[in-house]
Amino acid sequence: MKSVEPAAVPQTDLRLLNSFQEWKDFFSSHQGILVMLNDPTSGTLTGNISAEKGASLCLNHLSEHDRKGFGEWLEKNISRLVGFDVKNLLHIFMSLGIKMTGAFFDLQLAGFLLDSEFRNPSLKELALKYLQPSGIPVPEDELNKEDACSRACKGFLAYLLYEKLSDRIRKEGMAELFEKIELPMVYVLAVMEENGILIDRDFLKEY
Repeated sequence: MKSVEPAAVPQTDLRLLNSFQEWKDFFSSHQGILVMLNDPTSGTLTGNISAEKGASLCLNHLSEHDRKGFGEWLEKNISRLVGFDVKNLLHIFMSLGIKMTGAFFDLQLAGFLLDSEFRNPSLKELALKYLQPSGIPVPEDELNKEDACSRACKGFLAYLLYEKLSDRIRKEGMAELFEKIELPMVYVLAVMEENGILIDRDFLKEY
């Protein structure tokens, strides 16, 4: 287990883990919310249990047994999985045989719901819009990278965004729409994209 060297930017104390056992040991007593980001370049998932504490793990290197254990750990310990583009995270989990059926929170979807002209916002754009006005520095150059320090910075900002956006959605009276319609549809679409859909060709020919 290694730790990312401190940088002159706001970031998580991020631990670089090499096995599922290290992940379990690091998060041994945690139950509740997990903010998780995916780095498509390295195939690494970064999980934050607070703005200050997180860890990263490459699922591609795990054995089938450890992947199953990771999925069971998520189901048992995480009451809400927060992500940026949660549908993409679900596809990753499905490809690894991990089923997630718990509660979700999608930062990108929340940003769009709060401002419909803000289509497909990036994490950096959300941080600039919702965090920087509050005095939280957003190191744009660091966010454009794909290394451990960048993941530590993104994890820090993502956790703060979750706190900010979830509060805004509640105050704007959008909580029921978000929780009961928008988020469940994310899971439905992910399953449809993964499995495909059946079409009644004879029925369609009638039209």
